[in-house]
This record gives sequence, structure tokens and C-alpha cells, in this order.
Amino acid sequence: MIKTPPPASELPQDPLRSVAEAGLENSLIYANYVSPVDERGRYLPFDEFRHRVPKSLQVNLAWALLKRARNTSSESLFGVIPSLPKLGLLLISNIQKTISLVDQTTTSAAL
Repeated sequence: MIKTPPPASELPQDPLRSVAEAGLENSLIYANYVSPVDERGRYLPFDEFRHRVPKSLQVNLAWALLKRARNTSSESLFGVIPSLPKLGLLLISNIQKTISLVDQTTTSAAL
């Protein structure tokens, strides 16, 4: 069964402060989660992410760091589609490479 992410109310409001309070040793481990993707460039959903966090760390804190990184890296689409609520778009490097490849192979010069 797929596990949904915890609601925002269950996540630390200031995850960086929580990491600092965890001590230097754990801070260095938590630093791995201050990125929108994992070390292999994968955009993991919570259900997969939670299994990759070491047992010695708090999953909710690592997830809060990841969510913060995703939110700060995403581009806002607010106002582009007025009938929808605030939307964000995160173009990870794999998606950017694919878009570039499609663009290069579908231009009029390539046809």
C-alpha cells in the first residue's frame, strides 16, 4: 500500500533549525536531503523516499528538508492559469536534458 506524505502540520516548521539541534554528526547526514532529487537524480515520491532514509534519522525531518528544497527550486506558475490554485514547476536536470534533446531533434533544420 502506498503511504502518503505527512501533512504540513506534522513537519518541522523550520527544518534547518531542527537539523542544527540534532548535532553536527547528524547535520552532515541530513545535508544529503537538501536537494530536490536524490544522489542519482531521481525525483522520489514519499513512499519510496521513506525507505531510503537511514533508521538513525527522522523521516519527517528529512522529508521537510527535501520539500523545502523542491519548493525553493520550483518556478511558480501562479497566475498563468487563473482558475487553478498556486502551482509550481520543478524542472530537474533529466527533464531539462530531455527537453533539449527533443528541441534539437524536432527543429526545422533536423526535419
